[in-house]
Amino acid sequence: MAEKQLEHRIHLENYIIKEELNQSKRGQIFGFVLAIVVLLFVLILSILGHEMVASILGGTTMIGLVAVFVIGKKLQQKDLKSKK
Repeated sequence: MAEKQLEHRIHLENYIIKEELNQSKRGQIFGFVLAIVVLLFVLILSILGHEMVASILGGTTMIGLVAVFVIGKKLQQKDLKSKK
């Protein structure tokens, strides 16, 4: 019975790790697609003569994306340290 419980726990831990990696990959892909779409929109706005709006939209988007990645990396490192 203890062996079955151990095997089940190992299986669940492996499943959770795989799902966390998949979620992380999806998040990075969605972030990249969002950044490209916003940058194309900013480019169109600047070509049409709306430089101020384009710079505000582009700047806040880049600041937001950088903040998300930096905070996410720090949280990831904090989690690794707490698990040790």
